[in-house]
Parts: sequence; structure tokens; C-alpha cells
Amino acid sequence: MLDAFKNKIKIGDVVLYSPSKRDTEYNVGNIIKFHPGKQTTTKNITYFLPDRVEIKVFKSSSKYVPTKNVIVYASNVVKKIW
Repeated sequence: MLDAFKNKIKIGDVVLYSPSKRDTEYNVGNIIKFHPGKQTTTKNITYFLPDRVEIKVFKSSSKYVPTKNVIVYASNVVKKIW
């Protein structure tokens, strides 16, 4: 699977993502599971759902750190390489 900058990501990698909120905040966590995209059909229209990853967040720039694992699109995460 690939991240936003087309870097290959795997389970256990540390990634950075921003939740869909108006404020600018960032969460850092480990990938724990992949949810691959699949083809689906509704009302005679066939489309492909994008790849998603499940992340266990361990650090956040806000005071609120998610307690549940978060599922986000793979194209919205960036692999931490430093």
C-alpha cells in the first residue's frame, strides 16, 4: 500500500495524519491493520472503494488523543522516515 507521497507503507510503520477537522492538528501512530479497497455496486453503478489503514494513535498535537483505533484513507497518511 502507498501513502500520500507514494512511499510504501507496511504494518508497524509510524505515520502522521491530520483528522478531518477545521483546526490544524496532527496525530502520530502505528499502522496495525490494512483495509484494502474493494469493488462495490449500488444502483447499477460500480465503483472502487479506496484503501484504508487502521492506526493506533500514541501522540497528538491537541490535548485530545483518540482512545479507539482510527481508520483513515491510505492517501491521507504520511510515513515518518526520520
